[in-house]
Amino acid sequence: MSSSAPRVSVVVINFRGTDDTLECIARLSEVDWPADRLEIVVVENGSGDDSEARLRAALGDQANVRIIVSAENLGFTGGSNLGAREATGDVVAFLNNDAKPHVDWVKEGIAGFAPSPRVAAVASKVLDWEGRTIDFVESGLSWFGMGYKNHIAELDDGRFDEPQDLLFGTGSALFVRRDVFLEVGGFDEGLFMFYDDVDLGWRLNLLGYRVRFAPRSVVFHKHHGSMKSFGDHREMYLLERNALHLLYKNLSDENLGVFLPAALALLARRAVAKSGRDSEEFDIRRFTGAPDEFDALTPISKETVAGFFALDQFVADLPPPVRGASSDPVAARPERQGRLPPVRRRLQAALRGRLLPGGLPRDPRGLRHRGADAPHEGPRHHRGRPRREDGGPGHAGVEDRGGPVLGQRRAPGHLERRQPEVRRLRGDARAAPARARDARARGVGGRHLLPGLRAAPLHDPAEVEQDHGRRPLRPDAPRAARAGPGQR
Repeated sequence: MSSSAPRVSVVVINFRGTDDTLECIARLSEVDWPADRLEIVVVENGSGDDSEARLRAALGDQANVRIIVSAENLGFTGGSNLGAREATGDVVAFLNNDAKPHVDWVKEGIAGFAPSPRVAAVASKVLDWEGRTIDFVESGLSWFGMGYKNHIAELDDGRFDEPQDLLFGTGSALFVRRDVFLEVGGFDEGLFMFYDDVDLGWRLNLLGYRVRFAPRSVVFHKHHGSMKSFGDHREMYLLERNALHLLYKNLSDENLGVFLPAALALLARRAVAKSGRDSEEFDIRRFTGAPDEFDALTPISKETVAGFFALDQFVADLPPPVRGASSDPVAARPERQGRLPPVRRRLQAALRGRLLPGGLPRDPRGLRHRGADAPHEGPRHHRGRPRREDGGPGHAGVEDRGGPVLGQRRAPGHLERRQPEVRRLRGDARAAPARARDARARGVGGRHLLPGLRAAPLHDPAEVEQDHGRRPLRPDAPRAARAGPGQR
């Protein structure tokens, strides 16, 4: 087996979690895979403490372990991309540092690539530390861009023991063909953390590849809740901003015009709901002459502000409309000059003030595009999934057959409209390399959504993305099914 087995590089990101990382590496040494075909790449991700020294002292003599040091915290996305670039394997496997793999994790993960050369990624089954309840078996996507993990915290009772195609696999335990990963540009480093694995899986599917679930490739996950030390409002900012980015990057021009306006409106409703305030407080008919009526400041939840900051940063991140030279590397190509899709062109112009009388400065506050200026925080995880309305699955596996993609369901509240059916992805895997060039630049502006994919059920903004242990946004709002805290 040793001579014929593919070389696997396991990338483990360490950010102020050396004890967990060392335990994870020890567990990796026990997996059933030839030692000379297993490389372990540990990325010390700018912890700013004694992590590097401890890692070198404990792992320096281990022949198949390499320690890569980043001077700054690159987030899950940047750290993973750095590890993948430094790796030498045919397959790169991303594994959270607070996880322990089953002895057959690598063997069964690699077997997941067997059905087809179009399988570019294989997602492991992820359970809690004791192996009783589910952390990841199935992916879902809300119509407003937020990915979630279906069946989280349910018992692993044998219902999810069959392989299937997915939209995405969780980055806490994910195998990817290294050449494909690098060809499509890896994880989007502009996201920093949250929904980066959703974006990767979405892009792979749009490019004609498949993401496969391998239920016998099992990982056990601790979940430390690493974002708690940074504050819920910072987490909310990234979740809201990144969801908008996923829509803009991966929806067709036609569907972007349908879903993005509604997503922006729902973000505002969600942000206000988190404040516990009445958005009609400033209506002139509510004027009472109270002593605080003319106070310049009013207390407001940081999570509410985070939602509007996320929206503002999404606007700041938009590439400028194509007029001569462009900062958008896809639109800047000679054959793309002046051919930016009309919806995106008008969206960029409107949100940047170019359709207002006199216009607005392109960047009145001197904001730069995301990148080196992104906030540096710890690893990421998925949040809670939306409340079920119909008892059905949050998505259907991506298959070769066509058919409706988004179910025609009623939108919540005042957004009462029908969602159109979306045509299946055209083309085959042979065309993927050409399309991947666009993926590197902007994550694919794909013409179609994914075959067989349904959006998550629509629901009230007060019910969405609630963590377990957090009170409902209003007293009468039902709880969403919880997603355990942790890195992912």
